[in-house]
Amino acid sequence: MEVVEPELARNCAMVQLLKVEEPELARNCAVEQLLVVEEFGLARNCAVEQLLEVREVKLARNCAVEQLLESGEPELARNCAGEQLLEVVEGKLACNCAVEQLLEVEEPELARNCAVEQLLEVEEPELARNCAVEQLLESGEPELARNCAVEQLLVVEEFGLARNCAVEQFLEEVVESKLPSPVGLRRGLSTAA
Repeated sequence: MEVVEPELARNCAMVQLLKVEEPELARNCAVEQLLVVEEFGLARNCAVEQLLEVREVKLARNCAVEQLLESGEPELARNCAGEQLLEVVEGKLACNCAVEQLLEVEEPELARNCAVEQLLEVEEPELARNCAVEQLLESGEPELARNCAVEQLLVVEEFGLARNCAVEQFLEEVVESKLPSPVGLRRGLSTAA
């Protein structure tokens, strides 16, 4: 079907389908019309709004993220997934969804930032730390992983955990590096004495 007036076509289709209580068809119709004319932003909003109205949050998230990824807009996909889930107080799901999407498009740095921000917003600093560190370790950046963990913990005033985390990371690096281990240092000091 040729779409001469996509906005009117969308509104008309949605209104008719909602009147007969078929929200799923209304969503599909609206999204298809908007995708035909390459209006991905409107397509996302329309699909998510329709699904949220009928309390299908999980479908709303999937629909919005899939549409944005297909249009090559991973940043918008991340924002959409996170914002929608935070609105319904599902911060953990928001984190998981956003991180998974970003990892699929090979953007580990954005995935880390997104996960940490989402978890801090819902006051889960421990999960935020773990999530950030795991993401960075998976991407082969142990130094950034250590810094990220310490910074997050200092922000939420967990100095003891921050210290432990930093020390553990440092000891792991010492063991893996060419520097002498603490045991070797002690032996050297004993010999010198």
